[in-house]
Amino acid sequence: MANAAVVGLGGTRRILVSDTLLREFPIEEVEVVLAHELGHHARGHLAKGLLLQSGLILAALWVAGHALQATVGVLGLAGPADPAGLPFLILLLTAVGLLTTPFVAAWSRRLEREADQVSLDVTRTPDAFIAAMERLGRLNLAERRPGRLREFLFATHPSIEARIAAGRAAGGRLASAPS
Repeated sequence: MANAAVVGLGGTRRILVSDTLLREFPIEEVEVVLAHELGHHARGHLAKGLLLQSGLILAALWVAGHALQATVGVLGLAGPADPAGLPFLILLLTAVGLLTTPFVAAWSRRLEREADQVSLDVTRTPDAFIAAMERLGRLNLAERRPGRLREFLFATHPSIEARIAAGRAAGGRLASAPS
């Protein structure tokens, strides 16, 4: 797969770039991918993601704790710490995870669109952006246009088609802008 990612916090922050990306992509396309990752960095997406995930985990554990406490008698448990309640706890946390997945996916898609826009604004090379999206889709076997339900429920990135459309729109804006 071809990929790049911002990782780490503070002084450990790095952009990881796969050898496939460096080997298979022209330099202009590597630049738009790196600009996208720098967009994540500049907008603080990693820290925001950690805060969101931490908040969701704490909320899920709070809900699970209260639900377990409320069902101790119904489930015939000796108390909320009774190991016999573990299957119920797992079921409950799975349900909470499934309910929050579309929210987290939509939030992630918003951050990806934001990073795409940063890439397009900084590089001003919509043709390279479109070509990079095409190549990423092909190499990573991405579905160009997933079904709406699947995208709503699970997709953490905009579809390849949506990203290409954003690149074309940026190209139109650049072409009509005064020099």
